[in-house]
Amino acid sequence: MTKESFLIYKSFYEPIKALSDEQIGRLFRSLFDYQISNTDCRDPDILMAFLFFKNQFVLDERKYVEKCEKNRANASGRKRTVTSAADKEKEKDNDNEKEKENIEEIYNSYPTRCVVGGRSTGKSAKTKDKIKTLLKTITPEKLIDTIKWYVEDCKKTNTYMMNFSTFLNNIPDVPEQQTTSTEDKECKWECQAIGLYRTGTYQQYLADVKRNNNQEVKFLGYVE
Repeated sequence: MTKESFLIYKSFYEPIKALSDEQIGRLFRSLFDYQISNTDCRDPDILMAFLFFKNQFVLDERKYVEKCEKNRANASGRKRTVTSAADKEKEKDNDNEKEKENIEEIYNSYPTRCVVGGRSTGKSAKTKDKIKTLLKTITPEKLIDTIKWYVEDCKKTNTYMMNFSTFLNNIPDVPEQQTTSTEDKECKWECQAIGLYRTGTYQQYLADVKRNNNQEVKFLGYVE
């Protein structure tokens, strides 16, 4: 590991002050030769003094290497911490983006107008906030599947759809698949024109709907 400098301590003067100026000159040349090209001194008269300096140089180099390694480790740790924080922030952004996509998909899956009566279902920004709250306890897939089932059920039973906000506050349970066909199940409906409630098979209900030209006949559900 190359350094641009080396230390000479003031305390080093005491062991070498008896040397002549010429010897000190050669000693300092040999110190630079060692630092630059790792060349040892070969002059017997200054060898002892040179080895004294060399020993300190070795100790200083060892401390320098240890300090560099420690600083490198600290820098690496800081980098990992910064990277980890950045990854968490990126993951959070991805989660937020995915949540927005789920909310939009659920919002768009509910018709803007009732599939039976044609009136507005009252969709608004507030319903998106409600969807966001619901996604804490229900999966997007289940909510979308429930909406699809509800829409089809309203079409099949000629039932007016709930406002979207009402639907989200009273999410219906999707019935489990039954062995009895829908046509054979007993159901109940209201002939609103004459104020009469009737029960019978689904086929009979459809006959009433046809007989009344799809007017003022409200499906009330299946009889358990």
